[in-house]
Amino acid sequence: MSNSQKQYPKLFWDTANLNELEDGLKLGIMSGITTNPVIIAQEPMPTLSPKVDYVNHVKKMAELCKKYGQEVPISIMVTETDPEKMFEQAKEFVQQINYNNLNIKVPIGWGEVGIIKKLEDAGIKVNVTVGMNEAQVAMAASTNPAYFSIFCGHIKELGGDPFAVIRNSRKLLEGNKTEIIVGSIKTPKDVVDCFLAGAHIVTAPPSIFKIMAGHLETTRTINFFLELYSKWHENNKRFLK
Repeated sequence: MSNSQKQYPKLFWDTANLNELEDGLKLGIMSGITTNPVIIAQEPMPTLSPKVDYVNHVKKMAELCKKYGQEVPISIMVTETDPEKMFEQAKEFVQQINYNNLNIKVPIGWGEVGIIKKLEDAGIKVNVTVGMNEAQVAMAASTNPAYFSIFCGHIKELGGDPFAVIRNSRKLLEGNKTEIIVGSIKTPKDVVDCFLAGAHIVTAPPSIFKIMAGHLETTRTINFFLELYSKWHENNKRFLK
């Protein structure tokens, strides 16, 4: 594969905070946004209507992306538990938010598989979420969703190997349009290990990405370079006088 064809690892920001998202849009490195009901509930809600506030907050996120000309994928999760109500709510989200790159997160489950297929057939992009093992990936593969989200931290906590799950899932999804998103990220090393295992996308809080960009030795070396340059510059100034 040539460099022009290479699919570089994508970083999605796992946040609903408008300030954090604006920072990401200004940097131009944010490939997408993931949310869930808990993440959105951490943000200020101006009314006493959770359903209205939930949708309105995602609208603000979408407007921010449009403002910066970066209509990256945004994932919003259904809050209904009955499959048919999930389907109706997903359609409402798409209509109300009116954002071309909206993806509806639907948790993987027996009752949900048919709804995932129904939504995809209706042209609504689905992010199948809360994935824990390869069996769930194999089941979801038949619906050919836009994304499948694997929860790295949760798998670790259960004593499993999330990186083996990612590697095997990549093989299971070969030929599908589905991209693997890995979330529930706890450390910068998790991000790297997930990509090395074959994840197309890793989603994490911006705080994780900020840690990844730095290193104590990088800072020490830069300071050393600049200190030597400053001394050289001062010596030359004295010589020229």
